[in-house]
Amino acid sequence: MVVIATYAAVFVQVFLPVSLLDQRLKRVLLPLVLGMHLAIGLLMGLPYFSLFMIVTDLFFLRDKELRDTLAALKSHSRRILRRQSPEARPTPGPATVFSLPGGRDDGL
Repeated sequence: MVVIATYAAVFVQVFLPVSLLDQRLKRVLLPLVLGMHLAIGLLMGLPYFSLFMIVTDLFFLRDKELRDTLAALKSHSRRILRRQSPEARPTPGPATVFSLPGGRDDGL
């Protein structure tokens, strides 16, 4: 597995500049490179190298592609945050847990 991952990483890195000529190839290779550098940052503990390489890889995107990507990330993050927000979850109504004799309710 390590040999395959190593050859795949070298293959992707070598052909990334060539992918500038073909937009379909760039759409496949660029996410692979970004994912590889994220994995390097997380698994190998090299966050500064990883961030530097991600920023340099983003130079391969055109302005419109970068804006579209950022807009898609914003919409996905809003959708995820809406699912997790307390307003989205139904809240249970008030329940009487404990009633005192005589009809008094402390709502404990």
